[in-house]
Amino acid sequence: RKEGSAWKMLLEAATTAERARGEYELCSFVENTETDTQGYVYRSKEDSVIWIAFRGTEQTKWRDIVTDMMITPREPEFA
Repeated sequence: RKEGSAWKMLLEAATTAERARGEYELCSFVENTETDTQGYVYRSKEDSVIWIAFRGTEQTKWRDIVTDMMITPREPEFA
């Protein structure tokens, strides 16, 4: 985990008030070193909505840029 990273601090700042009231629960930290992808999964305790936050592309890292180019938009399977 990259505890001091800017993207995590941004996520924390955006959700501080809600988490302070205990509305969100951290479910998982996701990291894939092959694609240099990291993200957090939160769940709203009130309505069980899932929130997923991924770190943005670091423009100085080729691995991030290549990973972004491999993303293929598609319709959700549950729709």
